[in-house]
Amino acid sequence: MNITIMLTAARIVSLAIGFMGSVLLVSPKTMRELVAFWSAGDRIYLAGLLRVLIGTVLLSVRGCRWPLLVNPVGLLIMIGGTFIFVVGSHRIKLWLSWWEKRPELVIRLLGLFTLSLGSLLYYAVGFGTR
Repeated sequence: MNITIMLTAARIVSLAIGFMGSVLLVSPKTMRELVAFWSAGDRIYLAGLLRVLIGTVLLSVRGCRWPLLVNPVGLLIMIGGTFIFVVGSHRIKLWLSWWEKRPELVIRLLGLFTLSLGSLLYYAVGFGTR
């Protein structure tokens, strides 16, 4: 696949990760709403599939600034998505409900971490080595 397309896809993924982090940082209530949304029915498996796809994009990107950061993060995201299928929806929903009960400060710190990760990935992907 064209390197430019993969770099662009990886940048979009990193922007989405950063955006999600900023939403959690500003509005922890949103995490509770997202947990409720993804926990309904079998949507959790759709989230797993989405994570596998996001991980695949980051894992397969070539020609970025820091592949030693981008590729392992992609692998971890992909493993997390696969984990959902292996463990099953019941256990994942229990884990999500545990996260849902965390104090607002913990959710904001998670948002700060996620925003930082998205920003770092955005820089690490770049548009080719510099």
